[in-house]
Amino acid sequence: LSARVAVIVDEAHSSQSGEAAKSVKAVLGGDDADDDERDGEDELAAQVAALSASAAARGRQTNLSFFAFTATPKGKTLQLFGERNPDVLGATGEPTYDPFHLYSMRQAIEEGFILDVLASYVTYQRYYRLSTGQTSEDPEVEKGRAAIALARFVDHDTANLDQRAKIVVDHFREHTARRIGGAAKVMVVTRSRLHAVRYHQAIARYLAAEGITGITAMVAFSGTVVDPDDAAVTDHTESTINGFPESATARRFHERGQVLVVAEKYQTGFDEPLLHTMYVDRKLQGVKAVQTLSRLNRTHPGKDDTFVLDFVNTAEEMREHFARFWSATWTEETDPDVLHNLAGRITAHAVIDPAEQHRAVAAFLGADGKPRGAAHVAMWANINPAVARIVRLPDEDRLDLRDAMSAFVRAYAFLGQVITWVDADLESLSLYAKLLLSALPPEEDERGSIDLGDTALEYIGHQAGELSGASVVDGDSDGEVPTFTGAGRGGDQDPVTAHLSAIIAGLNETFGIDISHADGLMLFYELPQHLADDPGVQRRAADNTAEQFGLTVREDDVAGAIFERQDASESLLKMFTEDARFAEQVMTRIRRSTWAAARQRA
Repeated sequence: LSARVAVIVDEAHSSQSGEAAKSVKAVLGGDDADDDERDGEDELAAQVAALSASAAARGRQTNLSFFAFTATPKGKTLQLFGERNPDVLGATGEPTYDPFHLYSMRQAIEEGFILDVLASYVTYQRYYRLSTGQTSEDPEVEKGRAAIALARFVDHDTANLDQRAKIVVDHFREHTARRIGGAAKVMVVTRSRLHAVRYHQAIARYLAAEGITGITAMVAFSGTVVDPDDAAVTDHTESTINGFPESATARRFHERGQVLVVAEKYQTGFDEPLLHTMYVDRKLQGVKAVQTLSRLNRTHPGKDDTFVLDFVNTAEEMREHFARFWSATWTEETDPDVLHNLAGRITAHAVIDPAEQHRAVAAFLGADGKPRGAAHVAMWANINPAVARIVRLPDEDRLDLRDAMSAFVRAYAFLGQVITWVDADLESLSLYAKLLLSALPPEEDERGSIDLGDTALEYIGHQAGELSGASVVDGDSDGEVPTFTGAGRGGDQDPVTAHLSAIIAGLNETFGIDISHADGLMLFYELPQHLADDPGVQRRAADNTAEQFGLTVREDDVAGAIFERQDASESLLKMFTEDARFAEQVMTRIRRSTWAAARQRA
């Protein structure tokens, strides 16, 4: 195909940095190799040619021009579709990328094309007490996982959801129902599909108990949900709950719905101008926060404002997320060495046999000359032995290898489109790693679920905060978007270090608590040093940036470590497991300190 083609990409996000984009380029690109020229080549030459063609299909095609549009560009998006600016360097000395053209969020709001969704923001706080019941049994459990399980127990408890359902319905009736000429609608954003099912049930209970009519609540989620506490063991789906096909949800909600309870679905790309208010009951961060709240920003005759009632996040946090996309955005260029670093992690586990990789990839690409059926058999014959070796690895090594292969596949799918060179070896490893990942059995959590015994929710209450304006103002952010790191998503830049006393004082002032100096010393020095003693942690720190490494340090690991320390105060643990904002700030510092300590040991 020699024609010049313009490709318009709406809502340009991560889908443009993977295999789907490669397939589009392969069909429309004008740089295809001539298959006739490969006739008569030996198997090795044929495989090299096929790998080179596969790698070249990822890169820029001379006859294709891509025009991508998005309000929330990620680092990958800017590098794929933006303009490289070699004259302006980032903090690491790499060139930066800017949008090819900019129509900013600020300008769109000022010119009346969208609404400012942060102008009216109210947060709620939750207070509760748990009791352990009257059972004589006191089972030994993993303490960190138990803390997380207890928090989820409260989230899904009937008393908690009944109170929140009352808040949602009463607020809608008193404040939102009259908006937009009486046609205003609301969305409830939940943290899981089970959470959405129980939320909808709680709203239905409250409407029935109070005899409230004229309010129709619907749900939106994918797949099937089985509630473990449902005596009838009912399979819940969007269509069975709503009473009509899933494909009709958006239309039915527009025509006669007032409340839509969602779990992931409809948090992006949903265009309903009558949506006025959002009730948020899940942690939202980064691009997901902006995309979710932006469901409210559509204009409509009679719609002159929006409203957010948030049970989990704060207005200040949301302002920070939006500020990055308020005006101009930019990112630093990704270092291609991330591919070689990840490839080194993969080969270090010594489970991939080069000969097996060669034969499997040749069969996959059809470069071995075998008929299709025989090629399929040959491919799996050279995948299964590696799978058997991987599943026999110790748990930590196996998980590290899976993480490294997943990161490599993601990184290569992206960097293969922006680098100017073609590397058949990297293409081969990417294809083989992808095949291995598809063949590996899913990881099972052999620890089982946490038995909370007779734990009961003794008391729960909610208190509303003050209405605040969280609108972004100029200067809240310089517009930097984290660059792609190969670990799936970029992390925020680490905060400037400070003296321990200043850190403790800042946390105490922010959260209205009283962390002692001993607690602070344990959290930000002793605990990272303890975590860094692990050889696996040291290896991950040595092979990854601070941002990549931070993704491997989980909150439940830290919660468990806090539990294990006899000198940790109960109030500190309660804050960490119950206050997501507090845990986020603590984890940011712990991850950075652990990375630094582990790299020093490595």
